[in-house]
Amino acid sequence: MKLMPKNERSYNITDADLLQHGETVAVVIVEDIEDFTRFDTTIQEEYPTTIQKAIGAVKAIKTDMLVIDEMAERTTAVNKALTDCNRAYRTIKYFVEKAFPDNRAIQNQFGFNDIAKYRADATGMIVFMGDFITIVSKYLMS
Repeated sequence: MKLMPKNERSYNITDADLLQHGETVAVVIVEDIEDFTRFDTTIQEEYPTTIQKAIGAVKAIKTDMLVIDEMAERTTAVNKALTDCNRAYRTIKYFVEKAFPDNRAIQNQFGFNDIAKYRADATGMIVFMGDFITIVSKYLMS
């Protein structure tokens, strides 16, 4: 598994402080744009607008706190789906055992020999349940 690189910063200022400073600069620079332009000719009259657009773009980015909370919500949903899959599997397994009590090959087609590997593995369970639906459909049609 490849890990994401750490976000290295060349400054020790919080994002909130940087954003506040940027907003202050965006207001103040409008009043003093002529002085800034005389000091640095690369600063043009549209520069305050550029700063304001950049600040707006930064504000549109979700904060780490919100992203972490959303991930927790989605993890809860995935765990519930895993629980629901396991419950549905156990229900159908009961009927498979009744219908094919002495046929291990058919029971294994229904995943008897594989389910333990996927009970807590969301991605594996997705594939498992896809195969499971195929097998259930096969025997329902016959």
